[in-house]
Amino acid sequence: MWGHEVTQGCFAGMTNQSQQKSFAQFGTWEPGDAVLTIPENSALYSARQYDRIRSLTASSPFSSVIIRGTGDRIVGAGIELKRVFWLTTDGTAIVEGVLPHIDNGGNLTWASGGPPIGQGYTVEGVKALELFVYLGLPSMRNSGTNGLPKKLLARKFDLFGR
Repeated sequence: MWGHEVTQGCFAGMTNQSQQKSFAQFGTWEPGDAVLTIPENSALYSARQYDRIRSLTASSPFSSVIIRGTGDRIVGAGIELKRVFWLTTDGTAIVEGVLPHIDNGGNLTWASGGPPIGQGYTVEGVKALELFVYLGLPSMRNSGTNGLPKKLLARKFDLFGR
């Protein structure tokens, strides 16, 4: 469980495609990974392995399958629902549902038009991009008295559609 969230806006540089290819050759690269370059004067400079970073300007699509009545909840920030659907009981047709209300805790509720209790349904939408720091990459050059930019390998965070 993460501690108190720090909500300070800051900037980080993202790697170009050629650097991503070099990391892929070492076998540590997965889709959704990014290398962030953090300047010394950034609030992110103190970030370490397993810290979480949430983008204020980028979003990521998601799709979650949920059983109605057993935890109708989506975790994340900046969630925008686009579609809710499920199969009929005989599995021959797709039912397009009404978009539910989502509260600040990510709980989904319907006034009407939702899936039946016990029915599996899919929720699609977008939410703020979340990355966790997978690895800090050391820099081997001398900087004198100035702190060198730090490089962090960050991985897209979506554990079991949490």
